[in-house]
Amino acid sequence: MLRYLVLTSLLLSSSICFAGKAPAERIHLTKLSKEAENAITKGLSWLKRNQNEDGSFGQKYKITYTSVALMAFMVQGHVPDEGIYGKNMDRCISYLIRRARKHNGYFADETSNLLYQHSYATLALAEAWGHSKRSDIGPVLKRAVNILFRSQSRDGGWHYQPNSGSGSDISCTVAAVQALASAGEAGIRIPESVINRAKRCVRRYQNPRTGKFGYSAGGAGNGTIYQAGAGPLSLYMLGDRSSTQLKRGIATLFKYPPSAIVSEADHLAHYYCIQASYQKGPKLYEHWYNAISKALIKKQSPGGGWSDPFKTGLAVLILAVPYRYLPIYQR
Repeated sequence: MLRYLVLTSLLLSSSICFAGKAPAERIHLTKLSKEAENAITKGLSWLKRNQNEDGSFGQKYKITYTSVALMAFMVQGHVPDEGIYGKNMDRCISYLIRRARKHNGYFADETSNLLYQHSYATLALAEAWGHSKRSDIGPVLKRAVNILFRSQSRDGGWHYQPNSGSGSDISCTVAAVQALASAGEAGIRIPESVINRAKRCVRRYQNPRTGKFGYSAGGAGNGTIYQAGAGPLSLYMLGDRSSTQLKRGIATLFKYPPSAIVSEADHLAHYYCIQASYQKGPKLYEHWYNAISKALIKKQSPGGGWSDPFKTGLAVLILAVPYRYLPIYQR
């Protein structure tokens, strides 16, 4: 545990800052309850038991599932190749690296070659890089980041396939932005032009009339909870702390009552919302965390999972925000 905290401190103090992120602030977090801690431990045990022989997770979208599981294993301060989950994490990393090498640096598997799963894998390896003794992560990670640079659409966002031309959508863009933010924290230089173009693109996803973020430019779509979290989180990760678009997006998050939060079944939506609310501060964070943590604990199966590796990994990541061990959870 101490080794992990020291590495995290070194990583954050020596890395190249991504888009001029605001200095770390002291923030009161809801104390991790015993119920949440037990749920996290049970969830990690479920993941440990359900890893495939080749190190992956799931039967489809394996790269996405494996990336989320890898990050989940890190939330309590565990590091690759050490401790109770060390071997599991190392097998995750090996699987991701093998897939990248097979596809010239692009993370693809036999079930999917979508860009957002490349982004998830880039994020996971960036989070693991500073905590692993492996020398093969860095070269793969740097190549993956360069692919994201080349895949940025003309409008500044990202779409389902590399080199998509002019189109983009919020789901692929938020995944790419998180990956680049984590890579930047880890010391990889992110060009200012990439950041600024992405920032302008995300702001265009907001409906200028309602303030809600949508699927694409102009706020297209119904303004779902998923988009409500993805929009502000993307702006925060891009270094935006004060724009009108960010403020209006955060105001939308405040409008969701606990009943609406609990009724939303999309774990990925909550993963983005809890991070955006955490970046904003304690009032909004506690509004979301108190509601969703109780709902997640209630829905956990007796065996410790949440139906599949993807949902289980995301549930663990959501519940574990108070630990603040992952660099991406720093403020």
